[in-house]
Amino acid sequence: MSEPLHHWHKKFFNHNCQWCLTIVGTSELKLQFLILQPITGYHHFTGGISKLKQVTGRVHCDIQHYIVSLISSAAPHCFIIEICALMDVQHLMQSPTPDDNLLASIDQALSTLHAHKDIIMTSGA
Repeated sequence: MSEPLHHWHKKFFNHNCQWCLTIVGTSELKLQFLILQPITGYHHFTGGISKLKQVTGRVHCDIQHYIVSLISSAAPHCFIIEICALMDVQHLMQSPTPDDNLLASIDQALSTLHAHKDIIMTSGA
C-alpha cells in the first residue's frame, strides 16, 4: 500500500498544489501559509510551498491538511469543489477494505470531479 500512497501524495504535490499556486497566486498562498498558527506535529511553511524540493510524504500530508482552507478565500468556488473532489478520491482509494458504500462514495467523488474539471483547463492552471 505504501507505493500507491507515495504516488498519490506526489501527484497531489506536483499537480494539485501547482494548480492552487496558479489560481490563488504564489504570494497569496505563501501569505496564507505564513499566517497559520503553528501546530505541534505539523510542518509550518513559513516560506510557502512554491520553492519546496524533495520533500517527504509527511510534508505532502501536512500540505493536504491545510490546502483547502487556505485557498477557500481566494479561489473560485468551482475550483475549490474540484480540489476537494480530487482529495476525496485520493483519500477514499486508500481504504484497505472497500465495500459497496465506499465504492458509491468514490463514484460520487469522481462524478463531482468530472463535473467541475473544466475549471482547471479554462483557468490556465
